[in-house]
Amino acid sequence: MRDDWKLVEVSIVMGPNFIIAILKEPMPFLSELETEFTKAPEKMHTPGRILYEFLDLCVHHYLDFVDNIEDTVDLMESQIYENPQTSVASDIFSLKRTLHHIRRVFTDERGVVEALMHSGFPYTQESENIYFMDLYDHINRIVDDVDSFRDALSGLLDLQMAIKSDRMNSIMKTLTIVSTMFMPLSFIVGLYGINMKVPEYNWRYGYLWVWGWIILSVVGLLIYFKRRKWL
Repeated sequence: MRDDWKLVEVSIVMGPNFIIAILKEPMPFLSELETEFTKAPEKMHTPGRILYEFLDLCVHHYLDFVDNIEDTVDLMESQIYENPQTSVASDIFSLKRTLHHIRRVFTDERGVVEALMHSGFPYTQESENIYFMDLYDHINRIVDDVDSFRDALSGLLDLQMAIKSDRMNSIMKTLTIVSTMFMPLSFIVGLYGINMKVPEYNWRYGYLWVWGWIILSVVGLLIYFKRRKWL
């Protein structure tokens, strides 16, 4: 696997005393394998052990991939919390497609490692099964992590929709309260704007009377909304 999460196909030919890896493009991390064999020559005693060391190095880089995916998911989650309107849907769907493809590859590789542990498999020794079992467990955990990331990405879309819905409900609630507060004001203004004489027109303080009703209506509604915990 490259640093940009692109998979690189590797073909391996195994014989009684050799291992041949055929790569379609250079993989810089393989230099680590050469360094490891130089430090510990006993790891090259059998083809099975060499194959294990090669696959173990690949799995080690898979773990780096898992860490990068986890960081990416955490970053998307933070972006959604900070700004629910942020456009992450396309990134999520793209990442889910990548994970779907990678999971299929990891699952196939897990099957290959399982076959290597079979007692009838040539060119590997029974004593080396413990190494391949460890490798199998690591790949199995990676597949589980990929599954959890796919579920988390689906959950992020649901989270974004839920936050947007909650924000929209809050906005609609505020607008409804403002509209409700203007309802009695519209009634009062409409009442005193009718084309017929009302007693208050002859009062010396009729104008203040109308303003008093308006203010009391607003204050009364505010108190009611506060008690109902709508504000």
